[in-house]
Amino acid sequence: MNLKEYLFCDAARLESYYQQVNEKGVTTDIVPTWKASLSLTGPSAELTNQKVHRTPNRHTMIAELIEYLEQNALVERGRIFYSDRSFAQATFNARKVTLFSNEQLSITGRDHLALWISEKVAIPNSPKIKTMRFYLIQDCPERDPNQVRPISGFGALDFLISLEFTRRVLAAPLSMPELLNEKGSEEFGEPMRIFYQKKDYNLDSEFEREPIGFLAKLGAHIGDTRRIETLYRRRFSTYGYETSSSIEALVGLDFGYPIYIVEADAEE
Repeated sequence: MNLKEYLFCDAARLESYYQQVNEKGVTTDIVPTWKASLSLTGPSAELTNQKVHRTPNRHTMIAELIEYLEQNALVERGRIFYSDRSFAQATFNARKVTLFSNEQLSITGRDHLALWISEKVAIPNSPKIKTMRFYLIQDCPERDPNQVRPISGFGALDFLISLEFTRRVLAAPLSMPELLNEKGSEEFGEPMRIFYQKKDYNLDSEFEREPIGFLAKLGAHIGDTRRIETLYRRRFSTYGYETSSSIEALVGLDFGYPIYIVEADAEE
């Protein structure tokens, strides 16, 4: 049996789910116990089985949670872009990306934001979306333990992308001629199309194409590529567009909160 190298475990989320699976929140062990007694005929000993309650460790809680999810068809295994199941378990290559405290992040009430971003992986038996990326957002503690965190990890990431979009727009405003098409139309939709084309401000597409590079520009620390196994709670699934060699392709984007992340065996 190989020992698992845990890279992350969301203890609060794990314990919350485990208490729902096991209402008592404890594990019962049967322990053989010798009971000694003294009588007129002399000393005697009796072997009895005693129930001992103990709080399970995280590894045990994970195993029991996975068993429960499998028995109740609540977890999807493998690389599947869309599923109505709330949990997913998968293995892939990913890099940990950490944004430390800065002016933008402090607005969200967080000292840092950490997530694992996978390499593009192939999706078997998918007619339209052939590849996808996983985004595992670690649940980080809020800046003040006594303060309710106003923005979730997913919300904080979305906020930072939107904030960067606004910053770039304000840094390089376009003149009115640039917002007009060849016919001089001032219709809102057409100027905005030209705005995106001329200035390449479509940050959603930039994040979809090169998410790690995009976050690196915001000052994120990028870890080495590691092969990981994870069980995560799905938060949001969507798709984006990637353009390569004049071919526009769909790529799936799956965001979630990992319950645990362990180092996986090398890919065969």
